This record gives sequence, C-alpha cells and structure tokens, in this order.
Amino acid sequence: MSKYRIENVAMENLTEHSQVICFLNPKHKTYPIKIEWLRKRFEDGLVIKMIHHEDEKKSVGHKKHRNIGVGKMLIDECRKDAKNQGLKGVAVLASGDSFMVDKDLFLKNGFELVATEKPKFSLLVDRFEDAPLPYFNDWKKSLSSIKGLNLIYSDQCP
Repeated sequence: MSKYRIENVAMENLTEHSQVICFLNPKHKTYPIKIEWLRKRFEDGLVIKMIHHEDEKKSVGHKKHRNIGVGKMLIDECRKDAKNQGLKGVAVLASGDSFMVDKDLFLKNGFELVATEKPKFSLLVDRFEDAPLPYFNDWKKSLSSIKGLNLIYSDQCP
C-alpha cells in the first residue's frame, strides 16, 4: 500500500481535483456556484479525502484499484479523524448506485447496519463508545401532511 497516499482536498488545492467539482469546466456558467457551495461547506467543516497512486495523476477510483485495501485505507483515515475530534463514532450512507459505495465494504470493515431505506440506501455505523444510533427521518410521515403542489428544496451539492 506504500504506492498509495491520502490527500486532503481543500479550497487551496480544489482545482487540482476536478472530480470533486463534478468534472465541471471552469468556463461553465454553474462552475462559480459549485465553487461557492464548496467554500461554504469547507467553512462548515466538510472534509474531503482522496487516495492517489504514485504512478497516476488522478485519484484512485477505477475498478483496477478494487479489492486491494484502498477502501479500508480511507475508512481507517476517517476513523482516525473522528477519534482525533473526540467524536463517538462514524456513520455512513451507502448505496450501490453511482458515486456511492455499497454497504458491503463497510460491513467487511466492522460497521453495523442500522437502517435501510428504499430504493437502495443503507445507514451504517461504527460506534467508538455507547452512543445513540443514527436513523433515517420519517420523511413519508412528513410528506403526508403536505397538501397540493409543493417544492421541496435541499441545499446540497449544486
């Protein structure tokens, strides 16, 4: 694993990691909106880590890097960061869909499956100490109280 290194992504080196910016061309009209959103999230405490192979320019993510321990490497780094911050554990949302890791990686690394939500989301946790379990909000119950046409907005990645 010595050929792999973990790199922190921050505003200072964001342009070196185009995959974090969803491959947007800097000339695209929504590029400044994405950059501003990321700036605010970094101020809020967002942490992005990427694994790089010494022989490749882009971060690891291709199938040829699977089943060799790079996922465990990132999970261990996440656990270390959480412990250094005095947190009680790590929770993850997993799915087999694009841009998300399936729950199997986390189960293999000692996480506990605590909830599932259709169509194919899994909520997993690795608790360092006795702490409340994370859970999905009952969004179906919330929606049942809404009448007529409503727009529901989330300030997530633009």
